Amino acid sequence: MVSVPVTPWEARDDSLAERIPPETTVYEVPFPYGRISRYAVAVLGYSAWLPRALLKVRKLLKTGKYDAILTSGPPHVVHQLGVYGKKLGVPWVADFRDPFSGIGNLDWVPQPRQWGDAVITKRDPKTIATADAVIANAPRIAELFKEKLPAIAGRVDYVTNGYDPEDFQTPDSESIAPPGPDEPVTIVHTGGIYAGRDPIPVAEAVGELNASNALGRKIVLKFVGTWDPNVIDLHGEIAKRNLGDCVTTVGRVPYGQVIKEI
Repeated sequence: MVSVPVTPWEARDDSLAERIPPETTVYEVPFPYGRISRYAVAVLGYSAWLPRALLKVRKLLKTGKYDAILTSGPPHVVHQLGVYGKKLGVPWVADFRDPFSGIGNLDWVPQPRQWGDAVITKRDPKTIATADAVIANAPRIAELFKEKLPAIAGRVDYVTNGYDPEDFQTPDSESIAPPGPDEPVTIVHTGGIYAGRDPIPVAEAVGELNASNALGRKIVLKFVGTWDPNVIDLHGEIAKRNLGDCVTTVGRVPYGQVIKEI
């Protein structure tokens, strides 16, 4: 595994690192830092990491120990490492946990902000066509790949985002009971709010249901995760609608705590 150990703007949950099998070798390739690197990152974005990662991948592949290379994004610039491996004759699987702006007119997919990321993402449809297999995260996205890149339609499949069932198994003594008649019903949203997603209509609906006592008990809407302030001022919108008594925010928490919230 070749990965960046940490970037300042990305979430980090050290508890998830404990799940990596002990037989897996992890090569940490640091993201560029320093005064000059700061300017490079401002222009190149995630692409600024590629030169260092490429050197490490090149060294590993030249040992001849690896049967294939799997690249997984976002950020989708990492697929350029697969392109390089393919040139060395190593089979390449490109995994897309989210679609990217270069495939179809997807208005809801964020556009790369930095010049370097934008240039590389624009080239992605051509480079992806060289992959031995392409994995999408949803059936619709897989069909979109097939439509936009018919030459690789037979090499496209999907693996949906999922979860580990054992994470939700609790002893009988800790089993979750439904709320009592006087307890509120809590609706939990986990994950980020970005790319034009608007939670306010749901929040307003919860407020209206509470005002009319439609369920005979209070409803609480809880957001666990972060939101893009460029997309929405969530606290401001909640306060403006006087929904503070039924809408709460928790912020970013470790995966284990997210499971408990659910």
